[in-house]
Amino acid sequence: MSPIGQQGFVLGRGNLQFSPSVRRRVGVGNVLVASPPSKLGRTPLLRVDTGDASLDAEFTAKEYLFVFLGYRARRLHPIGRGELSAP
Repeated sequence: MSPIGQQGFVLGRGNLQFSPSVRRRVGVGNVLVASPPSKLGRTPLLRVDTGDASLDAEFTAKEYLFVFLGYRARRLHPIGRGELSAP
């Protein structure tokens, strides 16, 4: 998975290819996120909006996801629910 735009959605919104039941079978711990460092730098929070509140809660309970930035490079990045603040 990769964050969508500067909103940071890794699940839901722009990438609805997988249903919540498929995501649940894959497991929260098996989701891999990849992003170029420049894009991640503009994304303060990764977000999930799977359409399943309990699955969203499983992701956000982790508080952080590893994001692969390149060859042998990764970092922890905060994760939250899909709510966006109003402009």
